[in-house]
Amino acid sequence: MKNIFLVLLLFIVIFITVLSLYPRVTTEYMYTTVAIETPFKNLENILDTQIEIIKSQAIITEALQELNISSKKIAYIQQAVFVKRVKKSSILKIYISKQATPQAKNILNSIATVYTTHYNQESTKSQLVLSNIIDNKLEIVEQSIKELALRLEKFREENHYIVTTTVAKNKVSTLDTLHKRLLKITIELDILKRLSKQLHTNKNIDKLLVSGIYSSKERENKILEESIRQLQQSIIQMKILLGDYTKEYPEVIKLKRKILELKSITLTIIKNNQKSYHQEKRLLKEYIKKERVFIEKIPSSDRVVSSLKEQLYSKRKLYNTLLEKKLNLTLKQTKSSRAYIVDKATEGSYDLSLDIFSFLLFLL
Repeated sequence: MKNIFLVLLLFIVIFITVLSLYPRVTTEYMYTTVAIETPFKNLENILDTQIEIIKSQAIITEALQELNISSKKIAYIQQAVFVKRVKKSSILKIYISKQATPQAKNILNSIATVYTTHYNQESTKSQLVLSNIIDNKLEIVEQSIKELALRLEKFREENHYIVTTTVAKNKVSTLDTLHKRLLKITIELDILKRLSKQLHTNKNIDKLLVSGIYSSKERENKILEESIRQLQQSIIQMKILLGDYTKEYPEVIKLKRKILELKSITLTIIKNNQKSYHQEKRLLKEYIKKERVFIEKIPSSDRVVSSLKEQLYSKRKLYNTLLEKKLNLTLKQTKSSRAYIVDKATEGSYDLSLDIFSFLLFLL
């Protein structure tokens, strides 16, 4: 009898507690979803910052102004809004209680629109600053190239310059060709180095532009492209499977092994290509050294022309490097640094409520 009384008393206490909590337990929340793409590694810190920006007074004030809602409600709306990261992705969900305001849906969508616009504008500004710096350097280098070219042409005209012998002329031409080939090898080695680093760090492997990685060795290029293409397909397949299954699912484990194997094969191909290029580069440098020894023996006018040509080569090399940086920056601006709305809030709210009877059973 005593035990029955205690159980009954416990049930009454729990029932009263649940009734007091019921408004909070059954609160329904609407949400909108925002995705952020960034080329930077510290995603967690970036998203923490973005969560605070979304909830900031500046964003909410502008969102309410868009809807002609009184600024007196800013503090109230700011407290009613909260943001959560979806698992370990770069997707953020912005929530607001349906009971908070009759305009919950419109407020959410306005916050998302204002925030994504703000993010993209700030991203574009920072990219533009860097782009302007590169443009200024390009302008300076381009001017230097023009001045050197004019000096070379002027020297030829004033000195009635003609290479003294056919052999000397051929040597100067050969040296110029060797320098161009050396520049191409240096660029291609740099591309392979960055590609290898990207594979080692697992950074955006599935977003690599496979076609035309480098071009001077057609056969090696096709082998590398095919290896990376197979690797990308396997990574995409695993991402799709992980959407429905855990990491312990047999097909996921099988794909993971295949990805590791393909990465190893791709890195080996890159390493072999690098070895081939380094060997060619070493031979080219030796050849260039021998050609310079010969040029030192030809008349001074020829040496002046050769010197001006080498300066032009260095400036053009710098110009090409800056152009490559400009291209990479443009690709980042158009593909990586952006925020966009995935799902807008609708009347069908996301239900965070618990059924009161389920809650009672859970407590019992």
